[in-house]
Amino acid sequence: MLSVKNLTKKYGKQIAVNGINIQFNNGIYGLLGPNGAGKTTFISMISGHHRPSSGTIAFDGKDITADTLVERSKRGIIRKFQTPSLYMGLTVWENIEIAAIAADVGPAERADFIASILSRVRLLQVSRTVVAHLAHGQHQWLEIGLLLGRKARLMLLDEPTAGMTAEET
Repeated sequence: MLSVKNLTKKYGKQIAVNGINIQFNNGIYGLLGPNGAGKTTFISMISGHHRPSSGTIAFDGKDITADTLVERSKRGIIRKFQTPSLYMGLTVWENIEIAAIAADVGPAERADFIASILSRVRLLQVSRTVVAHLAHGQHQWLEIGLLLGRKARLMLLDEPTAGMTAEET
């Protein structure tokens, strides 16, 4: 599904990521390492938020190294940042509905689609709650719901459990 070859990112003389070669098939993977190890920079290069200094990135067998952030998003590569970015004045349901509309989910199927996502992220019971009134862990789960609502094929989650309790995680 995702293959990187000799992926490197330099900031001036500082090397943040140095020649990574790795392949990810369908599944769940985690990157572990200390602060400053280059995990976020790696994710940023995959998502298109940063361009690699050298190396290649392939998704579904196609070289996407030169693709823009928007082009990668259209392919289904979507990123969740460490700090949630939500529509705080809207309800949980409305947040997912915006993602569903962006993913071209039609009006006839939209309610079932949204309910299915909210059930998966365990937020169906608070679907009519204004997001600003949710707990931090619920914000994290809602943002994952937004990625599902966008029909992400590859979800890049940066510190997805930061600030969450063990139960929320």
